[in-house]
Amino acid sequence: MEIKEALLISEINRIKEFLKANDLDYEDNITKSFYIEENDLIVATVSIFNNVIKCFAVSKEYRSENYGGILISNLINYFYENKIYHYMVYTKKEYLNTFINLGFNEIVSTSNVAILESGTPNICEYIKDLKRKIEYKFECNLDEADVCSLVMNCNPITEGHLGLIEYAASQHQYVILFLLEEDLSYFSYKERMSLVYLATLNLGNVIVVPSSNYIVSSLTFPNYFLKNNQLKNQEWAITDALIFKNYFMKYLNICMRYIGTETSNIMIDYNNALKEVLESRVKEVKRFELNNQIISASLVRKYIEDGEIDKALEYIPRACRMLFYPMAKEKYERSKNK
Repeated sequence: MEIKEALLISEINRIKEFLKANDLDYEDNITKSFYIEENDLIVATVSIFNNVIKCFAVSKEYRSENYGGILISNLINYFYENKIYHYMVYTKKEYLNTFINLGFNEIVSTSNVAILESGTPNICEYIKDLKRKIEYKFECNLDEADVCSLVMNCNPITEGHLGLIEYAASQHQYVILFLLEEDLSYFSYKERMSLVYLATLNLGNVIVVPSSNYIVSSLTFPNYFLKNNQLKNQEWAITDALIFKNYFMKYLNICMRYIGTETSNIMIDYNNALKEVLESRVKEVKRFELNNQIISASLVRKYIEDGEIDKALEYIPRACRMLFYPMAKEKYERSKNK
């Protein structure tokens, strides 16, 4: 029995077919894939995106042969050889014990899926360190404070985002704003963080922190299984909400999470999941308007793509407009030259 790395397109296509037969999809952002063959047929496979394990499947006939354990053990060796000492997995619930037997710790699970991790720093260590930084910033003991939170992408930050932040800041002693960290947006994380920092600089009770892999990330938003889109949306939304409730709200003493109303189906599902899991500890605020139009980051991005930078600027907080303008101009010029 030999573990092979998929290097050829033909190998990737075979893995895709195998996953499809096991009700899974092969994700676009995968960086490496491995597989095991028997009689020229793939019987087990696993892939990774950076330190996130994905697309793990073993043929039912070979699960008693521990092929899954052998694949994951090989993957752990690969991580160590590449100085990756913390790794995570979002998997079907049926594979939960496979990972637990290999030293993974369960973070959260539902009736269909499970999220686990191994290595250091783990989620509790990460939040403990984050708590120290927040307490240092505010010179407080979070356990005795009135703390609320927001989770935002701010792609880019708008007057609508700022209005929601200011509202939350007026209702509570401290606000923790988790800014989505992954670079999968029109504006990069560095750009978004710079704009948000400037926009909130005058709000002394607001701290902006990266969201980490534990909040709205490639880990908590899988798109490679659960073929029914509505069920898929519900699963990633529920797991993301459970992690936020069981760890971030618990250990940072967050009493309320604020959200804005949404229009897309996927984000409506997400808000509904938050309401289901957080119950009375989530508050939905109606979106803000400007010139009788709902303020949205998608509208700002459309203005940029159309070269109407001045119109886009109207929806951006004044404190960060000078930084935003050259960013927007560059993005328009780049798209025009493609």
